[in-house]
Amino acid sequence: MNAKQLIEQVNECAKNSWQNSDLWKESQEMLEKIAEHFENCEECRKEFDALEYPEETLIEFEDRLARTEITDWICDFEDDVNADDLDTSEIVMEALTEIAKQDKTSVKKLWENGYTKIHNADEVSEIVVKYIRENVKPEEIEEYYNWGIEKVWME
Repeated sequence: MNAKQLIEQVNECAKNSWQNSDLWKESQEMLEKIAEHFENCEECRKEFDALEYPEETLIEFEDRLARTEITDWICDFEDDVNADDLDTSEIVMEALTEIAKQDKTSVKKLWENGYTKIHNADEVSEIVVKYIRENVKPEEIEEYYNWGIEKVWME
């Protein structure tokens, strides 16, 4: 299955309200998000096509889908995260958002774990500090910034 086939099959099923579909509701919702994203993101379509999935139907593809999260399929999925709710400095959230976009993961997942598949925790911390130094005037840089219960020290 390539990205174009996935988009076509999902759109056809969704148009018919998934009638006669044996897919779980969660799978249907995830497939709709993936297809919608693929329609507008050539990079994700190319990555998907490069993997040359052997499945030919959505029901065959569901087993593969079940072992993943939406962030494994699309590049700009954002959880609804709020810096105040997470007791995190706004500038840290901005840095985490940039890292999440680059590493194709969700901000919430990065905030919780402190690392991605591409960057380990130390690298993420270094990138956050670098981001702060590049985006805050030197005279306005604080001693530390909040990241939940952790601190990002600027020493």
